[in-house]
Amino acid sequence: MGLGLARRRREDDDPAVGAAPAAAILGTLGRPGPEKEVSLEKPMAIADLFPAAEGILTLTVANKTDLIEQLADRAAARLGRPREEILEALQARERLGSTALGRGVAMPHTRIEGLTQPLAILARLTRGIEFDARDGEPVDLVFMVLWPEDASEGFLPALSNICKVLRDNQLPRQL
Repeated sequence: MGLGLARRRREDDDPAVGAAPAAAILGTLGRPGPEKEVSLEKPMAIADLFPAAEGILTLTVANKTDLIEQLADRAAARLGRPREEILEALQARERLGSTALGRGVAMPHTRIEGLTQPLAILARLTRGIEFDARDGEPVDLVFMVLWPEDASEGFLPALSNICKVLRDNQLPRQL
């Protein structure tokens, strides 16, 4: 897809090593709550989407299906919504075409009816998995984005912002 993503070195596979750079890069903003509402009417910074503590995971998964299920589990728990609702929405989006961006990165995303604020989760995988990427590279860095169905105007700009940040050759290495 020509996103210019840099391939990360695997010397930082230790989950403890990548946590500090990820927190510094993605910001320390927690998931929006009553005290910190995020505007859905203007483009969002990537730090607005990924909380430093809650939104960065290290996961061990067997395959793409297992990954989507684990992400749906985490999102459902954080949102207090049914797991099946989130899982079905993510699976439906993947059936339209792979959300792998190339160079080891995927961005599963979907819009969810009744969601009031976006939710994003960054997952570093302990080993790369097949994700139907155009370049054939296994995916080991995943940005999942759930977006309110009623706020479609900010959805594509948010996805675009994440892609722009990923073009920075240093970011994927530090994550």
